[in-house]
Amino acid sequence: MGSPSSSEESTRPDPTYARSTYPSGLVARLPDRDVDLPADTSCWTAPRNCRRALLESGGTVPDLGQQDAIDFWFARPGWTFDATFRRFGEDCPRATNVEAVSTGDQWFRRTPADQAGQYVVDLGGYGPEGMVSTRFFWTTTADGPVDLPVGAVGLFPGSLGGGSYALEVKVDDLGFQPARSELSGSVEVTVTAADGRERTLAAPLIASSLECGERGSRGSFYYQKEWVEDIAVLGRAPLDLGVTLTVRGMTYVGRATCDAVTSRTSPYSPLTFTPPLPAAGVD
Repeated sequence: MGSPSSSEESTRPDPTYARSTYPSGLVARLPDRDVDLPADTSCWTAPRNCRRALLESGGTVPDLGQQDAIDFWFARPGWTFDATFRRFGEDCPRATNVEAVSTGDQWFRRTPADQAGQYVVDLGGYGPEGMVSTRFFWTTTADGPVDLPVGAVGLFPGSLGGGSYALEVKVDDLGFQPARSELSGSVEVTVTAADGRERTLAAPLIASSLECGERGSRGSFYYQKEWVEDIAVLGRAPLDLGVTLTVRGMTYVGRATCDAVTSRTSPYSPLTFTPPLPAAGVD
């Protein structure tokens, strides 16, 4: 049995689950009790059955109270889980994403993230049978990791159709949510092709992306430009991309390499900024 490590907790038998047409929820093993964490959004692949946002439509979100760490169990082996922490009670909280550590075939452990305090935690898992997510309150007792700021740039077919293409630069997880006045009105992207051709494109700030961030947490925003032109005018791949961004009067220069024009479903090219983008702890 790959259960939690303390002797008191490990004397309890593992939870059980009778297979049904929907994924099970999870079970949190606390020092003095087990707490059911109902499946909120889930999909079971065989037979395929999906349910969404059950906790938002009248379900109760469990409160696990003050805990140093959370051990939890899931019914099936071969799954992985990650958690998103958002501080409870903030209008625009920072989102910190961390993986849960496997401690057995069906057991996992999650230690705190961000600064100690009360959080709403969204826990999601994926495995051979599908996906499942749940949500709970947790008052953490210690500080943990915080996501560092990241940036990315994409060149891909745009939404206008025909010969339209889009340039997008996005930033996530700054240490604060900047006001529109604290950002440059546009970013400059210098594209240098393998054949030496160079061109500078300017993408305007999308103001709506500042409304608590694109991902529903602070520190996120993006710039986007669409143009009707053959992408070949930028030159032969790979393309070296240089991005100049100003935040609160400080200029940050990001660099990325794009091997080809990406599709809407392909990942963006990650940007490396000099100096590094301002992280948590900067207000």
